[in-house]
Amino acid sequence: MNYKILIIVLLFLPLWGCEEVIEMDLNSASSKLVIEANLAEGKTAMAKLSLTSNYFDPIAPVFVENAIITIADKNGANEQLTYKGNGIYEGTLLKGAENNMYTLEVEYKGEKFIANSFLHKKIPIDSLRTEAAFTPPGGGFNNGNGGGAVARKIVLAMFQDNITETNFYKLNYYRNDTLITSAGSINVFDDALSNGLLMTAGARQIAFKPGDASKLELMVIDKSVHLYFSTLSNILSSGNPMNSSTPYNPESNFSNGALGYFMAYSFDSKEIEIK
Repeated sequence: MNYKILIIVLLFLPLWGCEEVIEMDLNSASSKLVIEANLAEGKTAMAKLSLTSNYFDPIAPVFVENAIITIADKNGANEQLTYKGNGIYEGTLLKGAENNMYTLEVEYKGEKFIANSFLHKKIPIDSLRTEAAFTPPGGGFNNGNGGGAVARKIVLAMFQDNITETNFYKLNYYRNDTLITSAGSINVFDDALSNGLLMTAGARQIAFKPGDASKLELMVIDKSVHLYFSTLSNILSSGNPMNSSTPYNPESNFSNGALGYFMAYSFDSKEIEIK
């Protein structure tokens, strides 16, 4: 079969990993509820709640331990998440399933915050390949070894986009089983210019040295989650948001002014040893 091939090279911004709460409010000094909630295909839900006052506030966030969190699917199946400590709430029964809409409701101090997220069908990674990357003296790349003028490898994922619908993706990198959460750790893209094509995606800012085990995780997310991370990228790429004349917050999919997001997603992953 002949495929048209679209290569996506992502130049990532210094963001946090998706397993961490993104505690920010660029537009207000008042205390805000920050919610990071995830539901992966085949897994139960996890949410982390905290309070934060400002993106530039040096004071550590306060974890929320007295919220009531429920998750439900489109068929009415539901459960209440259990508090585990350090702001983390976990489910035990309801597992994510493809082609299902999920609703997460957080009740805190008499207010309700609601978000919906659709769990799309998984897109498998066909293969991984490596290319030589040259790390300039003094660094400039996330290579796990503090820079240096040495040749390293970048890792790219190849996968077949689903032609029947618009797809939104998030790509995670792991080095030796550890999620990379420093510069270049969060990346999102879509198939607006590549619907139905064989796609190649990766980051030239994340390089690996020989002997590293590199794992790539391709997540299929919904439009609202893609919008959240896209607007977050725009904020941070503008330079110093503190000096912006028109600061704004990332586009959360939660109602009632909560920060953060609820993300239902499918995923596939592959690992390669760097030679």
